[in-house]
This record gives sequence, C-alpha cells and structure tokens, in this order.
Amino acid sequence: MALIIAVVTEMIAGADHGIGSRMISAQIASDTTDLAIDLVVGALGYLANLSLRRLERWARRYA
Repeated sequence: MALIIAVVTEMIAGADHGIGSRMISAQIASDTTDLAIDLVVGALGYLANLSLRRLERWARRYA
C-alpha cells in the first residue's frame, strides 16, 4: 500500500525521479512502450512482494 501511495504522490507532486515521474513523462510524450515497461516492472515488484510475504508466513509456521 505504501508503494502505491508513493507512486501516486510522485505523480501529483512532480518528483524529478521515480516510477511516478517516469509514467507522467511517458504519458506526456505518448510513449506507450515506456509506459508499458513501467507497468510491468510495477506488477513484477508487487508479485515479488506477495511471494516473499507468503514465504515469510510459511517460514514462521515451521520455525
């Protein structure tokens, strides 16, 4: 949840660096490939987070 809030804040506040600023720049330039890459990277990060949380839950059960 915190990652989503950080990205949206970057989009609104106009940060110089970050995923939110890259998405806004791609939208302004109509660069759909860059926008798609950013979305895929975000989705992979989210899936990695879910996987690590499940692994941690499993490790706690058997530790």
